[in-house]
Amino acid sequence: MSDAVYGAVLERVRELAQDTFNIHWTSHAQERMDERDIVDAQALRVVREGNLLGELELDGGDWKMALSKHCSGRLVHVVVALSESQLIVITAY
Repeated sequence: MSDAVYGAVLERVRELAQDTFNIHWTSHAQERMDERDIVDAQALRVVREGNLLGELELDGGDWKMALSKHCSGRLVHVVVALSESQLIVITAY
């Protein structure tokens, strides 16, 4: 996959993440965040500022990816799916 595709997908994720109305938190993600002591602000920061971790995956027409960033002294990963107009937070660790 080209760097241009990676850049365009990441740019779209960051654009959508600026408005929390565009982010859907799955119950699975919320449960895992509670278990792992990850607060909403940390996960949101990862989605807004994080770096791609690994490969992009096309899943049912949506891009799926893991993002990572150091937040509050720890490395936090958030897995999201990018639909046309929404980000879906799948899990966090």
